[in-house]
Amino acid sequence: MSCHFPETKKTDGFDGFAVWSRIPEIIDTEQNANVRFAILAGDQIYADEVETKVLNEADPAKKRRHYLDVYRKFWNNEHYRRVLCRLPAVLMWDDHDITDGWGSREDSFQKKNPQEFQPQWQELFNAAKEMFRIMQASRNPVPLSTDFTRGFDTCFRVGRAGFVMADLRSNRNVRAFRRNENGKSVFAGRMWLPEQLQRIKDWVAANRRNLDTLFFVSPVVFSHGAPQVESYLLRIWFRVITIVNLATSFHLARKAVQWFNDKVGDLRDDINDSWGSDVNRDEADNALDFLFELENPQHGEDPLNVVILSGDIHTPGYSAIYSSEPLHEKRAVIPHIVASPVAYEPFSWVGEAIFRHLTKVVRIGRKGSYTSQVSHHFCYRNVVVVSLRNYEQDESHLKVKYYLEGFPEPQVVLFDLNHGAHRETIHWREVKQATPWLRLVAKLTGKPIPPAFVELPPPSASVPLPDKHID
Repeated sequence: MSCHFPETKKTDGFDGFAVWSRIPEIIDTEQNANVRFAILAGDQIYADEVETKVLNEADPAKKRRHYLDVYRKFWNNEHYRRVLCRLPAVLMWDDHDITDGWGSREDSFQKKNPQEFQPQWQELFNAAKEMFRIMQASRNPVPLSTDFTRGFDTCFRVGRAGFVMADLRSNRNVRAFRRNENGKSVFAGRMWLPEQLQRIKDWVAANRRNLDTLFFVSPVVFSHGAPQVESYLLRIWFRVITIVNLATSFHLARKAVQWFNDKVGDLRDDINDSWGSDVNRDEADNALDFLFELENPQHGEDPLNVVILSGDIHTPGYSAIYSSEPLHEKRAVIPHIVASPVAYEPFSWVGEAIFRHLTKVVRIGRKGSYTSQVSHHFCYRNVVVVSLRNYEQDESHLKVKYYLEGFPEPQVVLFDLNHGAHRETIHWREVKQATPWLRLVAKLTGKPIPPAFVELPPPSASVPLPDKHID
């Protein structure tokens, strides 16, 4: 589960905690009697509301106290506490545990040194980190980095299933690097440090003989939206923000500006947050190289099943990550499961319908080896129960149950991790629609327009990925 902000839907009869109130009933059923623990995959609080107070506060102790007030507010509910007192939980932070868009916020960087955070923003991060360590990370297994100095990543094993809790915020910086692209110097992002990934690799190598399946818990998704929409928004949003800021000088526009800031805000950090964003393409390649290599070992090891668990996007669902690398041919698919939100107003079904209409396949990474096909997302608050069944040495099934708010029965999805990991690469032909000019000519001449077909090749490494999305 992820994304806990009950104030966005306080009219549910439980002060925003309706899904939390049902979790004891869900895990008490015979079908879920073996639920072992809970994964809270990010945004356990929304500290955005104290951002201004923390930035303006000089005393470090008072900064931390502001965060503690947020924890009290978000966690001081009997339904929430009943679940967390009953189930062991592992927790990883995401941006709102710090503040909205941490690491991707344009306004958090220095003007003279645009790759460095402003001092007051770094102090805000330090306060949030200390409170996360005390309130959340202290519940987790032993961190991979001593005393959390380089991050909160942790790995653990339950039976023959391994779990990686990836910290993608401690070292996040959307401007960490510069690269040359089409003759221009542009920023490239950093999701985490190379040594964080290396420590995870070392843990997997040390435990590999005792593992059949690895769950990679990523607080942000690999893909969800429509790249053409997101690319367009990134190009125009600076102008939008400029217009909104100018509008604040007009008294009659102030209410509209306040509504915009509360409900919309600067979307650039949201777009740049995921693995699939343009700015994080190299990072996505590195992470997926590692995960697909676990499924397709080249040095005589037994293959591991890999499942990605994520949150963040306020709409639960599932997709699949595909590899076209020849070395990954035997196991070319990784399931991507999303559980979000548990207590936040869900993503609009209209927006979700637009995304699904515009997008069939999303390319991930720079080198063009990886793609995602989003199968379905449900626009409801939820909690997700994941169960793993190992029947034989090469027979592992994953059962995912989406408990959607208001539904008496769960939505159930089954994955065959061993025999369902192959690509099928179906070739389709798409009818190319006639332009308005051709339709006008046809109407004037009375001649029909012959159908034009465009072959849609399956994603492969032979299809180069453009440096920028093409409209």
